[in-house]
Amino acid sequence: MTSISEQHRKLDVRVLVFDAGADGLTLAIDLGRHRIDVLIVEKQLRASRLPKMERGHRPSI
Repeated sequence: MTSISEQHRKLDVRVLVFDAGADGLTLAIDLGRHRIDVLIVEKQLRASRLPKMERGHRPSI
C-alpha cells in the first residue's frame, strides 16, 4: 500500500472527510447521493474487528 505522499497525486474533491467512522461514512454517502465528490481519509490501514462500542466496559446500573 502506498501513501498519498508517495503517490504525489493532485486530487480535486469538494469535501474531505477525516475518519471513516459511522458519522464520516454517513456524511460521505449522503454527499455522494447529491453528486458531491468526497475523499475519506482514515488513519487505520484495516477495519477493526470489533465496533467501538464493543471495546469498552459496559455501563453499570
